Amino acid sequence: MKKSFLILFTLLFLVFLVPSRARCDVGLVATYPHAFQYEVPPGTFINGSDLYMTLRNTGDVPLLVNITSHPPFGILVYLSASQVIIDPGKEAIIRFAINVTEDAIPGSYSFDVSARPVGAIVSGGGVSAITLPAYAVPIKVNVKGEAYLLTVVAVDPIGTPIRDVIIQLYYVVDDELNQITEQRGELRQRVIPGTYHIIIRREGKILNQTRIEVHNDTNLEIVIVLVYFTEVSAGYLKDEQKITVTFYFINNYKTLEDASIVWERTVDEQPVDSGHIATWAQLPVGRYGPFTITIDAKYGLNRIILKFTVGEMLMSEITAVVNVPKPERKPFPWWYIPLVIAVIVASVTLVLLVWKKIKILKQTNRRKRKSPGRSKTARRRKKRSSSSRRSS
Repeated sequence: MKKSFLILFTLLFLVFLVPSRARCDVGLVATYPHAFQYEVPPGTFINGSDLYMTLRNTGDVPLLVNITSHPPFGILVYLSASQVIIDPGKEAIIRFAINVTEDAIPGSYSFDVSARPVGAIVSGGGVSAITLPAYAVPIKVNVKGEAYLLTVVAVDPIGTPIRDVIIQLYYVVDDELNQITEQRGELRQRVIPGTYHIIIRREGKILNQTRIEVHNDTNLEIVIVLVYFTEVSAGYLKDEQKITVTFYFINNYKTLEDASIVWERTVDEQPVDSGHIATWAQLPVGRYGPFTITIDAKYGLNRIILKFTVGEMLMSEITAVVNVPKPERKPFPWWYIPLVIAVIVASVTLVLLVWKKIKILKQTNRRKRKSPGRSKTARRRKKRSSSSRRSS
């Protein structure tokens, strides 16, 4: 019995002494920005900043991942890497571009860009083979036979091409944007008839977005305003009967020569006056202001138009609107009407009374002139009656 117990104890002790193979978690997640669907003619090179897949290592050991793609005849796929090592918790971004060559046969094609983990990096730098499913990014390309040349140029308000912008071209499918290409300064791309969305960027900022329909060879000039007025405010100072306009000015373009800011005003759509604000022999890139102008108020709708010019060319303008109301007229008091009527009636009555009194006086005077004897007799009678009263 003791011997059996001793043998069992020895076996258990040996089990604990024998090193066991370490266990590890292996995991990979692949994501991509949107579905990749294109309808393009032969000879189209599809590239752009949104053509990529993101691989994230969710395990606890570094992974060795192979990146592959098997497109059909006439279509080539260019990968930023064919193999990557991704540390635990880290990501790798795989970018790709698609070349639909002139040899591509019209038709619909489906293929993918695949990421397959093939090994785990163990301690010491060795690679342990693993078997995991591939993660695929599906791509659909419909090669069309009919195509037109689309040319897009970004220009300033004078018409000079702006060369340091990125022009991105997207094909619109079911309101989703599928990027076809992006080019610097000027875009030239063969496209099939359809709806396209154009985004123009400069230093990472979106300057313009335009959506167009293409049904023939198209040349498009998009005006980009890189000099502009900002933080414009205008007000009416009632007590002083003045209008004030305050603003800043931004030059995000380049150093400009012979630059000026002026103002013009209309009142109720009629030109009234104008003036000068600032002039620069050279205007470097930057923010300028605040500028403030004060002008006499005019009754009506005042439109103050701020203009920025380079030489004789208008580069930017903005309008500030100030409504200056006319003085309010006091309403006619309703009680004025009976008062006026009363005054008129009283005046007429007074005139009639005076006229009647005058008429009576005139009649009396006429009687006196016609019978002077009667008047004397009446006076004598009056005197006699007075004397008789005294005697008695």
